[in-house]
Amino acid sequence: MLMGLVVNSCKKSDDTVSISTLLTSGVWRLASVRTELFHGDTSKVRDTLNTDCNRNQIFQFTGDSRCTYDYFHCLDQQTSGGWQLTSVYTQNNVTNLADSVFLLVNMVCKDTSKAGSSRPFARVRVMNLGQNSLVLEATKADTLYRTPVVVIRRLITRYGFIH
Repeated sequence: MLMGLVVNSCKKSDDTVSISTLLTSGVWRLASVRTELFHGDTSKVRDTLNTDCNRNQIFQFTGDSRCTYDYFHCLDQQTSGGWQLTSVYTQNNVTNLADSVFLLVNMVCKDTSKAGSSRPFARVRVMNLGQNSLVLEATKADTLYRTPVVVIRRLITRYGFIH
C-alpha cells in the first residue's frame, strides 16, 4: 500500500514524448470528417463530409517536426509544413490550461471553400491517439448577439485517421 502511495504521488511526466512517438510511427489515412454547428450548447447541424472521395488522404508526421498531407479535400495536392505539440493554447486572449494536448500545424491546404485555401490543422486538439487511430478536433467560434442573451456559435470539425 505504501508503494502505491509513493508511485501515485509522483509528478506526472511529460506526455508529449509518447504522443510524438505515436504521431510519427507511420502514415495516418483519413477515415472520416464530421462537422457539427452549435449555438451555445445546442447542436444545430451535423454533417459527414468527404463521403465520395476515392483517394487515400494521408497525413504523415516526421521526427524532425515536418508533416505532409496528400489530397486534402480530395484535391490533387501534396501540402507540407511544420508541426509541434503544446498543452497550453491561447486564443482570443484566453489561455486554455486544461488537460489537453494541441497540435499546431503551419500548412496551407487548397480546399473547396470560397477562399480556395485554409489552414485546417493550425490549432487542433488531439482528442484521441493510439497505435491505430487519431482523432483531431478543430473549433471555430464566434459570438451571436441576441438580446438579452449572448450566444457563442461554434463549428467543430472532427478528423478521424487510421493506420
